[in-house]
Amino acid sequence: KEEIGQRLMSTAATAAPEIDYEDLKPLRFARDMKRPEYKSIHKKLNEIRNTNANISYTYIMRPTYDEVSIWEFVVDADTTYKINNSSDTSPTGMQYDLLPFSPEMNSYGLEKPTYEKDFIYDQWGVSISAGAPIYNIDGIGIAVLGVDMDVSDVYEEVNNRFKPYIWFIVTFGLLLVARLFSL
Repeated sequence: KEEIGQRLMSTAATAAPEIDYEDLKPLRFARDMKRPEYKSIHKKLNEIRNTNANISYTYIMRPTYDEVSIWEFVVDADTTYKINNSSDTSPTGMQYDLLPFSPEMNSYGLEKPTYEKDFIYDQWGVSISAGAPIYNIDGIGIAVLGVDMDVSDVYEEVNNRFKPYIWFIVTFGLLLVARLFSL
């Protein structure tokens, strides 16, 4: 998890400076997804995802400041205005309670690149998440560029890597138990 988290964090930290914070300002509501700023950032997020095979999701979120952990989606690479009524999308302005799912991002996301130490379980599945702040002209973090990796691939990789060892240990253990009872 740590290795994947570090890799995702590095990707987010490299890509975040490419996002112009001024383009985020007018994006507040789903109708803003028709704006050229949204389209430009949406294209950039898809480029980030498409050039990094390990990334499943890319998005930008910012705190609403209404509550400590309530954030809102600004741009989600998987969302377009045409399909924003689908439950699988995150239109501009959609609020998300970050704290139960992403405590690291909620605490440090606007300050420094970070990744979640634990898997994230939410309505989109199970993932490892990392992010990096998008700074304004004064160097203050105003939003987070997030990148996620679907961990079903990680589970499969780990299972495939350790399956032969597990079978060996189970078989050896059963043989030992059978030998003990045969004495």
